[in-house]
Amino acid sequence: MNIVEIPLPLLRNELSAVSFLSCLTEDELEALAQFSQLCAFDEGEVLIAEGTINANFYILMSGSLDVVKQGKWNKQVHVATLRDHASVGESALLEDELSTASVSAAEDTVVLILSRSQFKKYINAYPKAGLVMMTYIVFSLLQKLRSANEELADERSMEFAQEYLTAMVDMFQEDGNSESDDNQ
Repeated sequence: MNIVEIPLPLLRNELSAVSFLSCLTEDELEALAQFSQLCAFDEGEVLIAEGTINANFYILMSGSLDVVKQGKWNKQVHVATLRDHASVGESALLEDELSTASVSAAEDTVVLILSRSQFKKYINAYPKAGLVMMTYIVFSLLQKLRSANEELADERSMEFAQEYLTAMVDMFQEDGNSESDDNQ
């Protein structure tokens, strides 16, 4: 990770292109830029490691991020590729909890990082902007919950009923007759 230094007015303009920040005033955007840090990550570099405590909120400014979850039998499951001003780490702004997935740079990537402590200072200094950001966080978490529920429902609906599994297993179990008995 490398800190990226760009002039404040340029960063403010970049932040205004982020959809959920577009309704903030120039002063609120400039303050957000001052309360946060712009960082570059090389392809493959990890921003968040699953199972660790993360206290940062990330806004993707350029590049893309891969979200990967440890699945059953230690298999890595690709959850999503994030692009176009997506964000990650919303719940980290609210509480200490273990990260539920790993996030790494899918290519050379630049993100705006806002720590929990800086977020608290920012929303206390700019309550209207804080309300906008908190509303976004709530909607973002709701969307992720809905998506997870849909995936779970799809997965469960694809499970075989026990009677079908039993019938399938019975088809392939030897019943004492060998193939040669069938040919006689």
